[in-house]
Amino acid sequence: MVKIGIGNRKGQAALEYLMTYGWAILAVVVVLAVLWYLGIFTPKAPEMCVFDSPFSCIGGTAYVNSSAIVLKIGVQGALVNWANVTNITVNGNSVTGCTFPITLSLDTENAITCTHPALTPGSSFRGTITFEYEDRAGNIRTASGRFSGTVQ
Repeated sequence: MVKIGIGNRKGQAALEYLMTYGWAILAVVVVLAVLWYLGIFTPKAPEMCVFDSPFSCIGGTAYVNSSAIVLKIGVQGALVNWANVTNITVNGNSVTGCTFPITLSLDTENAITCTHPALTPGSSFRGTITFEYEDRAGNIRTASGRFSGTVQ
């Protein structure tokens, strides 16, 4: 006959405690793993295109596929004498296939198409654009814009 001492009962209580909470922790880890696999923790970038005045993003979004970016830009001619695009970046990398500065026409739609480092369709992108322009008073100014979305 085996005698169970007080020390053994404390060990059994501790083991039951660890098993009960161990299963609960395991369940939480499994749920988090499933959510991560489904992409819940990697949100998509919003489809947006916002430029400083006197520039506007025509269509409200930038179109980016796996090899090119297309921006449609409007310039309010009543506010500027001339305008240029001096830089465009996508995900922190400068685009290629464009020779800067790009001269913009006033009071009309300007479609700019540049190539960029390869992006995977379905992935998110964020970009910036820098403008230089002369206002009606003859001052040289800079403006910027942001755009983001999902690669087509």
